This record gives sequence, C-alpha cells and structure tokens, in this order.
Amino acid sequence: MDKTVGFIGLGMMGFPMAQNLLKNGIQLQVYNRSKEKATPLLAQGAKLANTPAETLDGAEIIITMVANDQALEELINGPNGLGSRLQPGVIHLSMSTVSYETSKKLSEEHRARGAIYLAAPVSGRPEGAAAAKLFIFLAGEAIAKERVRPLLEMLGQRIFDLGPDAEKANLFKLIGNSLILSAIQTLAEGFTLAEKNGLSPKLVGEILTDSIFACPVYKIYAPLLAEDKFEPAGFSLELGFKDTRLLQKIAKDSSVPMPISDLLYEKLSICMSRGEEKKDWSCIASLCKEDANLDSNQRKWI
Repeated sequence: MDKTVGFIGLGMMGFPMAQNLLKNGIQLQVYNRSKEKATPLLAQGAKLANTPAETLDGAEIIITMVANDQALEELINGPNGLGSRLQPGVIHLSMSTVSYETSKKLSEEHRARGAIYLAAPVSGRPEGAAAAKLFIFLAGEAIAKERVRPLLEMLGQRIFDLGPDAEKANLFKLIGNSLILSAIQTLAEGFTLAEKNGLSPKLVGEILTDSIFACPVYKIYAPLLAEDKFEPAGFSLELGFKDTRLLQKIAKDSSVPMPISDLLYEKLSICMSRGEEKKDWSCIASLCKEDANLDSNQRKWI
C-alpha cells in the first residue's frame, strides 16, 4: 500500500478526510490555498507543500477534494500545477463533485500524459467524513482502483464501483444529489402542512424516520427542517446550486426533461439571490413556509 500520498483541498470535507488518513499512518503532503487550514494537520505529522506540484514529491497518488470544476482545473493546469507532474505511474484520485464533461476531459488529458485519473465523489456531510462513514462512488481504470482502495477504506463505510469511465461516477453523484434535494423539498412541504394544522413537524419526522422512511437522508434532514436549523451548513446552498446546475446541463445535453429538478433550481436561485449561499442547502424549506403564510413563531403543536 502507498504510504506517502499528496492531498489537496482542506475544506469542510477535505480536512477530516486528511485527518483520517493521517490517523491510519499515511504520510500526507498537503496543499491548500489558505495555508493556515493545514496547521492542525502539521501537528499530526503532515508535511506542507508550497505548490500543488510539490504534493507529489516522493508520491505517486494525489487526492484532490475541491469545490468546483474551475478550482480542479486550476490545480492541474495553473502555475506550479499538477500537470507538470502527471507522468506514467501517477494516479490522480479526484473526490470532488464536478461535471460529467470535466471529468471526462481530465481523464483523457491524464491518459495522454501517461497518468491515470480516477473519480471518487462522496456522499456524506462533514460529521460523516470525520467518522470515516462516507459513501464513495469510484470509477476509472481497474488496476488503479485496486491500488487506491486501501486509502478509500480509511475514509468511507462503503465503496461502490461505477465502472471504467471516470465521468460515470460524477454523473451518479449528481443524480444522487438531485434525489436528496427532492427529498428535502417534499419533507418541507409535508412539515409545512403538518405545522399549519397544529401537528408537530418534529413528531412527524420522528415517526417517519422510525418507520417507512428509516434511511440516512430523512434521518439527517428531518430534524434540521423541523427546527429550521440551516446553520452551520453541512452542505452549503452555493454548492447545491452548483451541482444542480451541472445536472441540468447534462440533462439538457442528453435531451432528458427533469421538471422537478427545474423547480428546485428555481428555489435554490431564490435563496441564492437573498444572500443565503453559506447556509445549508436545506434552507429552501423556508420557502414552503413563506408560500403558506406560516409564522413559525406562533406554533401550536400537539
């Protein structure tokens, strides 16, 4: 197993993921645009790289966990980027949620340089990342997937193989996020109806998640919506907005109508226009209450 690994991106998800690799004895060479975010990891044994390219000093695997397509492409093709170090034997394990098109393009560019690009986006919130309970969706070249599997097992509870084409993992992730957002919206509608008629959303959520909807998505979001708890964000509105836009792009290119996704994109857009981009994406639930003229400060629950 590779013991020296590069890691780029120490945000809300990347930081706890890097910590788990360190706890399991991996020697990390970390890079983040805001270098101060790396300080706690240095005390745990990580080495600070001054540029993206330096993360591959003495390593053949680089893990990236960044916010969007632009950030990922800049890491590769920008000044002192990974592109100068992408050579035969190097594996780039991209765990970011990026577009289908970008994933496909980067896979081809890596292949042309003799390197290998794997996509492994994740499902889970920061607390799941900290507990190494992420669900990981892996796609790319078979031998490389087996080489990184021990690292991924340090980060998640299950790894799902989406085949040889890296972009298919990103497509799956976007579809999954769309379904989560749909669940948030329908929960919000149900809770609003319950609350307006004197039935506690908290009670409704507890019963649902202990019976017919006993699954992670509902168990995570039902308590948040029942309490209107949208801060701190586990997954920000701006990232949800970005992912929904990426889904709509591939849906349009594939001639697949997605009317529910279109509606949810409108709701995300409204919340973005109100300056709520740093809130949890479940804040779209507040629009249901507003549309129903519901004042949560005057609750009359059973």
